[in-house]
Amino acid sequence: MKALQAYPGRVIFDHLQKTAGQAVNAWLANALGPGCVTPNLIGEHRDLIRRLGGPYSIISAHVVFQNGDTLDTRYQYVTVLREPIDRALSWIFFLLKNVDPDRNTTTLIDGAKRFVASDGEDTTSEFLDSIRSPYVEHFCRIGGHAENSDSEKLAAANAALNDYDVVGLYEQMPAFVADFGALLGIAPPERLPHVNVTRSRPKVHQISDVLRSRLEQLNRLDIQFYADVSARIANRARVASAPASTIAWARYDAVEQRAITTPDICVASAALREGEQIDHGSLITFDLEILLTRDIVELEMGIHIFDADQRWAFGINSTLLGQPFKHVTPGSYRVSHHLVADLPSGRYTAGFAFAERLAGREHELFWQHSMCAFEVRRHPTVAHAGYAYLPAELSIQRTGLAFERAVITQHTGSLQASVVSLQLTCGEVLSLPVTVTNLSGQSWLGDVFRPVKLSYHWLNAQGDVHLYEGLRSSPPVDGFAASSDVPAIIQVVAPEAPGHYRLILTLVQEQVCWFEENGFEASTIDVSVSLPS
Repeated sequence: MKALQAYPGRVIFDHLQKTAGQAVNAWLANALGPGCVTPNLIGEHRDLIRRLGGPYSIISAHVVFQNGDTLDTRYQYVTVLREPIDRALSWIFFLLKNVDPDRNTTTLIDGAKRFVASDGEDTTSEFLDSIRSPYVEHFCRIGGHAENSDSEKLAAANAALNDYDVVGLYEQMPAFVADFGALLGIAPPERLPHVNVTRSRPKVHQISDVLRSRLEQLNRLDIQFYADVSARIANRARVASAPASTIAWARYDAVEQRAITTPDICVASAALREGEQIDHGSLITFDLEILLTRDIVELEMGIHIFDADQRWAFGINSTLLGQPFKHVTPGSYRVSHHLVADLPSGRYTAGFAFAERLAGREHELFWQHSMCAFEVRRHPTVAHAGYAYLPAELSIQRTGLAFERAVITQHTGSLQASVVSLQLTCGEVLSLPVTVTNLSGQSWLGDVFRPVKLSYHWLNAQGDVHLYEGLRSSPPVDGFAASSDVPAIIQVVAPEAPGHYRLILTLVQEQVCWFEENGFEASTIDVSVSLPS
């Protein structure tokens, strides 16, 4: 084993809002390297693991759990809680003091303003959801459901946190980072840096009694949850921190992005003509100002686009497009890539490449991974679920698969079997000839949705139902015509247990009724069922 290597574990730091999570993230990235620790993210639990579990040892994120989610047994989970009323105030004034209004935050900020101005009586639904017992609402989905009763949600949240490997309190931050460091095998920081701190906020004792009472009402479950967690932390044994001299992990910096430059070409600038905010499906143009310093036999020019997780979303070049640029002389040029932004909503970067194609080989001249950043946005005209919007419409047209007279209303008739008794073995399948007599004035056929079928019931020796829903058998193609006798075959499966039974042969119209319920005469056969020899 090498003396110093990157941390090999798998940890999810479940960063709850306004609990110094970004400061903890900065400590981890400094100690283990940004190649080991993700930046602070927001994402759905399983999706974060799927996208980032390979490249990173530690996923640091505002994690979103789905109802009934379970913790991944390959990971260790860490989180830190803060006294609920203090956390709520920090969140309110973070919105009011630290956050610039945009399309995603306007409703939250407006809700926070109205909430403070009205002592909690007036706000927006979005802000109310962010302030109402967020801890219990967050953790109760692990093995539970957000629609459960308050007591069920509280129980689910407590049960979920019992499975976390490290749980700390914001008010006891040195103890938390010491425990986290012990889990990772790194020394805790002497002090955490101040990152994203709420500016100019009142203390809990400085707000009005009415506002405090309103916050306590909204956070009733979180207050109880915090008390339960605090009691557990106070009673547990502490884990000894690793001394600095025994730390086995070396800082791991991610491999630098590929970059190639040569004296043959100089790229002065690259810009997206339409700006950084792009509407989905719109035409966009990337303009590059370049200088060639010598003759190029055949110039290949390409573009590569990566998403926010550094996955290659798209790439193309002049060779793939069948557009060769041959015998390009020295001088300055503007190269323009024209594309349609048919990309999912999200952040992207574009990089560019140039190469000289020679007989049987390629000489790379320039490659930059990321030169332009942009965001693709959708503006759907209708409400929808999910992160992607797909243009959609519905249609309905009448078909001939159902008709008004399909429901049988006249059931006069009978079914006659060719035998009155049978001996079968357990589970045996029998094809039994029968005759169906239709004495009514209505054809017995049904339609695709309500077909008429042959079927049966099994009764035991005492006359109680052993099996009511027998196997279905199809009638002849034309069904059972009015005022007719029609031969048919019914498939029967014998019971699995030996004994004496009565087999009731009958007709059923699916979704409507059993015929014998309305005057039809079923056929009864005595059956002895034995074990196979």
